[in-house]
Amino acid sequence: DVVDVNGLIINEVLSSNNGIVADEKGNLYDYVELYNGSEKDISLKNYGLSDEGEGVKWTFPDVTIKSKGYVVVKLNGEKDGGMNANFKLKSSGGEVVALFKPNGKVVDAIETVSVESNNVMGRNADGEWVVYSKATPGYPNTNEGHDEFLKSLVSNEKSSIVINEVLPNNKGNFKNSNGDYSGYIEIKNIGDESVDLKNYSLSNSEAVSFKWQFPSIKLSKGEVVIVYTSGISSIDGTLSTSFKLKGKNGVAVLTNNVGKVIDKVKYENLANGVAYIKQNDLFLESSSISPGYDNTVDGISSFQKKYMKTNDGLIINEVMNNNYSYLPQNGGKFYDYIELYNNSDDTIKLKEYCLTTNT
Repeated sequence: DVVDVNGLIINEVLSSNNGIVADEKGNLYDYVELYNGSEKDISLKNYGLSDEGEGVKWTFPDVTIKSKGYVVVKLNGEKDGGMNANFKLKSSGGEVVALFKPNGKVVDAIETVSVESNNVMGRNADGEWVVYSKATPGYPNTNEGHDEFLKSLVSNEKSSIVINEVLPNNKGNFKNSNGDYSGYIEIKNIGDESVDLKNYSLSNSEAVSFKWQFPSIKLSKGEVVIVYTSGISSIDGTLSTSFKLKGKNGVAVLTNNVGKVIDKVKYENLANGVAYIKQNDLFLESSSISPGYDNTVDGISSFQKKYMKTNDGLIINEVMNNNYSYLPQNGGKFYDYIELYNNSDDTIKLKEYCLTTNT
């Protein structure tokens, strides 16, 4: 429906939140956003909301919506007061969200539709309902409003919990404790006190910052914890996100348990097996990784002893697959090569082996 955008209207609805926003307890919630397009502030005290279209289900506390301003109501289904409505929405749609005046008259209403995860229903500048891929709770339904919303999520306080190392691509580098090749995000406590990571979150998207939440884990001073980005939820005590890091170009996002972004690492053109490793306050590219260990020579050595032990016997030790300048042979020609190494105490007859590019 089209309404007068110069009045009080329902302006945006999120019914399938899988990481866009989190409350002060770190919990995800859907929401309904109101917009006051009039020239006057409006007291919402005793106005009501419902998800059935008939009768008030939740009543506003003593709150005022400013002229040209927004109010966001969290739909978390809890009865804990404040701007937390006691009902939730179905992601499948088919419900009528209605806004009532204190006298019971309907101010505005919208029937929800099924939308993809993290998409929202919102009104455009003409008051028409459309589906947006970018949520803007508390801000205009525009790209600029989306940018302002993302800025509002960034914490202004220095955090003791930080991203310490990121590996997006692991196509043969090492197998994690589940026996899989996967990337990872390493978190470190640089503060003086232990921190419970419950409801802290990780993501591979700035627009959806709260994709995967930590369980209750105490991280002591100077301690690190590794979370594999395998795309498979954590099993058997191993921390693993439900998402994978994007390839060469992407971002790793860390949020705290009160719904704020506390650290973010962007990476560009990272080759397979190359990580962003934090040294002091800088991130450096390195193929010498140390997930779960300190970013030091000793930490790298400890990691390699556990996860990258060389097999005994005959191994492929070095490969050149694009040679234009190294080791000229046969009149200055350049060749690719494969180097073999006997990592055993016995002599090996190569006649019994073969090489191939097909597995």
